Amino acid sequence: MRPWHERTDDEIIDEESIHRMWRGIEVRRAKGRLRRRWSLAAPAVIAAAAGAMFLWSSSRSPAAPLRLASGVELPSEIAARVVLSDGSVISPQGGTVRVLANRADVFEGLLSEGDARFEVTPGGPRRWIVECGWVQVEVAGTVFEVRRRETFVRVSVERGAVLVRSTHLPEGVRRLEPGESVEVRRPEPQPSRPLQQPQPEQLPATQSSPFASPLSGGVSSERQQIAPAERESFQGMLARADRARAAGESAVAERILLQALARYPGHRDRGVAWFTVARIRLRKGRCEEALGAIDRALEEGLPEALREVARARRTECLEGRRDGLLPGPRDESEPLRQP
Repeated sequence: MRPWHERTDDEIIDEESIHRMWRGIEVRRAKGRLRRRWSLAAPAVIAAAAGAMFLWSSSRSPAAPLRLASGVELPSEIAARVVLSDGSVISPQGGTVRVLANRADVFEGLLSEGDARFEVTPGGPRRWIVECGWVQVEVAGTVFEVRRRETFVRVSVERGAVLVRSTHLPEGVRRLEPGESVEVRRPEPQPSRPLQQPQPEQLPATQSSPFASPLSGGVSSERQQIAPAERESFQGMLARADRARAAGESAVAERILLQALARYPGHRDRGVAWFTVARIRLRKGRCEEALGAIDRALEEGLPEALREVARARRTECLEGRRDGLLPGPRDESEPLRQP
């Protein structure tokens, strides 16, 4: 192509050349406008991306214990409707929900009596456990109601599903779907005949007595201290069980405690005796049997300090059963009963 100044007028006015020239100008203008728009929009795009990354990282951060929706710490006892930080709602009616555990992975509450409605937000990071004495309800996200009376516990599901666990249910567990309910009645205590102590003359000379003390090498003085059932007090039998345990005879101690429970059905310290039986069983790794004894101890009544320990032992057993692991034997020097 010849230089511009050497072209004729006809060549300069050529339509096709003019159109190519204007198309080039338009392309250059469009590229300039695009660069200007990007320079203006880039900060907003970068800020939006940074916000999205922050929200994503926040959603993946470890969950914290539940609080009230207002940010206030969750109280130890809930007696009125509350909205929690994860959107869940607890609505007691004529009862109180006592908070037993409030961690990032589990919330556990105890309904002592009355009714309560639970609206658990699904998809949360924690399990929910509601204790009702001889019944336990476990959920992850659902709406359900619990009614507890002196003689029964009734669980009804409105949305989602729950697992109801109780030693008084067939197979020990039942799953409830929406619209289903189950009522678990508290069984009446069955009177049991006291175990008969073997008489000294009934034991062969070569057979060791169940009351033989490994410290003395012979028959312990426990045999001489055994009083007839109608004359030995409940506290006396508990003290005798403690002495047998101190001598390393935990099986004998457990048998004496069960005899005391059978002979004194209305004694005020029955809860302490049941918890002592539970701790003996836990030390032997008999977790399933210990769970039943802990439930009886909580039903019969325990001092405040022992109630907290009993709930902790029960939670350990339940978690061990869920994970296929059972708590190992504990330190034998730990005292079984507390004043």
